[in-house]
Amino acid sequence: MSKIFAVALATSFFLSGTSVQAQIREPVSIKVRHADLDLHRPDHRAMLDARIRRAAAIVCGPITNDLAQNEGVTRCRAEMQADAAVKVATLLAAPVMLASTR
Repeated sequence: MSKIFAVALATSFFLSGTSVQAQIREPVSIKVRHADLDLHRPDHRAMLDARIRRAAAIVCGPITNDLAQNEGVTRCRAEMQADAAVKVATLLAAPVMLASTR
């Protein structure tokens, strides 16, 4: 199982002083550490989910008083969490590699 997986998505970056229709979408990624977690344990999955939410908040930016910008931030966070869910499911479906004791 990989030690770190990257969560990639298309996020919304807004040009200052422009409308929502004039937004630029650039792909971004961030690495989320999980080597210290046993993803088959519910409490460790909850810890990974918290790390993913924190990473999404960092990459997508904070919620502000600008409602138009908040829409993009919320969409970015949702896309990142959806992409991460697919990657976590792939990790859980992968066969567990046991260390050899020879």
